[in-house]
Amino acid sequence: MSTSGPPWNVTTAVRCITALTIGLAALAGCSAFEGPVRVANSKDDHQAKTFTSLPAKASIYIYRNQGYMRNEEIVVDVGSWSGGRTIGKTFLLAVMDPGEYIVVARGDEKEELQIEVEAGKIYFVRLAVRPAAVTANASLSLVDEGTGKAGVLECRLVELDD
Repeated sequence: MSTSGPPWNVTTAVRCITALTIGLAALAGCSAFEGPVRVANSKDDHQAKTFTSLPAKASIYIYRNQGYMRNEEIVVDVGSWSGGRTIGKTFLLAVMDPGEYIVVARGDEKEELQIEVEAGKIYFVRLAVRPAAVTANASLSLVDEGTGKAGVLECRLVELDD
């Protein structure tokens, strides 16, 4: 009995699997800034990175400078401000009235950080991601200005959800 078609052997199978793996890796790498999380244009990104304080408002930079688990989305809100979604190497900028707020990051579980902000000041909150049962969990920490600015400069501004 004869068979038609290409002969499948170990070498051919390895080549096919390798090509498929490379293709999927390329798609995963490209999807980091496509899809539901949209990065802002370069002008807005650059403006946000001037770290200009506003006299009557507080600026809260929430940044995620980890490359680890970069495609896992974490939703972030500050008080009633519905911030948006982050992925690795992105940041959000919340411009708020002075007062007390709760920063919330939602992955598999909800993480909260209470923060009191004053007018004319800039605050930096680092969002770190770690693996969880289904997707990822987040931790939030208030960091000093030098650490925060360096972290934000590694990231891209995220456009807010409509």
